Amino acid sequence: MLPIKNNKPTMAAAPNAKKALRRGRHSTTASYNNLMSIIKNIENYLQKLKTLDKDWLKAITFVFIALIIGSSIADIKKSERYVSVKGLSEREVQADLVLWPIKSSATANTLAELYTSIDKNQKLIVDFLKKHGIEDKEITIKQPQINDKEAQLYYDNQNHGQRYIAEIGILVKSTKIDKVKDAIQKTGELVGQGISLSFTDIEYIYTKLNDIKPEMIAEATKQARLAAQQFAKDSHTGIAGIKNAYQGLFSIDPVHYYNPEIKKVRVVTDIEYYLR
Repeated sequence: MLPIKNNKPTMAAAPNAKKALRRGRHSTTASYNNLMSIIKNIENYLQKLKTLDKDWLKAITFVFIALIIGSSIADIKKSERYVSVKGLSEREVQADLVLWPIKSSATANTLAELYTSIDKNQKLIVDFLKKHGIEDKEITIKQPQINDKEAQLYYDNQNHGQRYIAEIGILVKSTKIDKVKDAIQKTGELVGQGISLSFTDIEYIYTKLNDIKPEMIAEATKQARLAAQQFAKDSHTGIAGIKNAYQGLFSIDPVHYYNPEIKKVRVVTDIEYYLR
């Protein structure tokens, strides 16, 4: 604060009263001017203080921003420290469902003869399946597909073969894997009875994947964590939480061509762990 001078005028005795009055008025004007100057100085000083306060605020703000940025950079650097590992889980399982498509054919010159041949073939095949322990509910007989040679665009009248050809389809859907395999091995009995057979791919299916999924995922995750821990140990650090995790698809494949009913179930998990 600037010192305020006391410029209060004093009235001195003078022989001339008017001259004394003019001196008093002059002193009052000077005091007023001095007071206004002091007020002006105070205003300037306060303005400087306000400016100084803003600078302090700017400085403090800068410090906080620097701290936040530094912390963020540290977090970013920390997030860059991670290891990516894989975990594997495998199981060998037995298929619990088999689909066995059986195809046969019948020929004749008339439709009546053809349907008789179809019924004969179907009955022989069904009897053969039942003989080997396959039940009626596991056998589905499909509608025969009949082909008329004379209806073909380029039919040769000189061809004296059978006019009608029928494709007979039967599907076995069973959980009796061993009995179906035994019947497949003995289909020569049907060929010996004059029935022509053709097989498409026999499909063995494992239907209980959901029963083993939780255990396999847990095992794959455990294997991944062990791999991450070993990596951290070798690099003299430690692992923290999980950054990302990806569960692969389950695959079910035959173990060997000659044993298609034995399946290998496999799943791989990809996990990223933060490093401390």
